Amino acid sequence: MLTLRAWDLARGCFCKFETKVWYPTQKKDCFHVITSRCRTLPPLPPEKEEKEESGFDILSLDELFKGNMPDWLPGDSKLHYYEMKESEVEQAKEWLLLYAELAWYTKKQTDPFMFEYGKPLELRKITVQTKEVVDSMKNVKLDNAVFYISFRTRCGVVCKGVIRRTRDGRPEHLSVEAKCFM
Repeated sequence: MLTLRAWDLARGCFCKFETKVWYPTQKKDCFHVITSRCRTLPPLPPEKEEKEESGFDILSLDELFKGNMPDWLPGDSKLHYYEMKESEVEQAKEWLLLYAELAWYTKKQTDPFMFEYGKPLELRKITVQTKEVVDSMKNVKLDNAVFYISFRTRCGVVCKGVIRRTRDGRPEHLSVEAKCFM
């Protein structure tokens, strides 16, 4: 369990929250974490606290979001892919930078100095893969999506990150997988 402090945009103040995070696999080329519990503190009322905790439900995911991580965008089909416009990238920049950092981390996790030295990262091109055909980010359902993020490190290294974000329908459950190609 981790207890973290974050800025609550709705209330305009800091709040503490508790989360349970775990690493489901030991893949060398992929960073994968799952949250299976997340709540704000102070604790919820006792009747809600007794809710049985369950693991991440892999079976409820669409086939598109199961199995091995994709290496990069397939060149043949753009059916379920949406390339984000510059204004959309700017609106979601904090999350996209976090995803790019997770991808960068997969290459530099054994060398924390080089991981930090490579930052800040510069986002270049972002393409989102979803189950549905979309023509605008307003229509993208981001609960289950694969982000293909091209970015440059402070050192000028151009990287391609693949980040898969999946949810199993429970609000406190989130799975994030990331890998990076240089």
